[in-house]
Amino acid sequence: GDRFTAVELFEGASIFNPAIAKTLTREEAMSKLEKLRHLPALNKEGDANIVDKLKKGWNAYRQKVVMVHSKFDYKKDHSAILSWHYKQSLHLDDELAEDSRRGKRCRYCSCGSSQCHCNSNLRAYWEAAQLLSLVMPSSGAAERVFSLLNNHFNEHQTRALSDKIFL
Repeated sequence: GDRFTAVELFEGASIFNPAIAKTLTREEAMSKLEKLRHLPALNKEGDANIVDKLKKGWNAYRQKVVMVHSKFDYKKDHSAILSWHYKQSLHLDDELAEDSRRGKRCRYCSCGSSQCHCNSNLRAYWEAAQLLSLVMPSSGAAERVFSLLNNHFNEHQTRALSDKIFL
């Protein structure tokens, strides 16, 4: 049902954590990115389909995430992953200008053609990260579990309830 699609969506969203993304094979990454289709904002028709751009930009994105050497310090920045994606997006204009100015090949795919889309595909990672950060997980499933446990035990059996929860 709806919980399955939500779990799949959040599993796919784990690709936005560079510590996880850099450990993935291409096949694993494509599988995770495919799970993002559950969010309609990422799965529009035609050129506006962000999931397709993410898939096309995977090689360039992987080159960026392998350069992240440590895990994020969430005590200093609670939105560290989103902040990292924002900082990466800020550098894309400079990278494109530098590659264009020198007539260099694309730094990500070595394509010398003006048909290279690595830059716009990398922008899609920032756009998708912003959209996914707006999705809030529901606590409904956990509340249902505790409701069922409370219905199985009365007030004289509270110790058994806590024992059952920790098993």
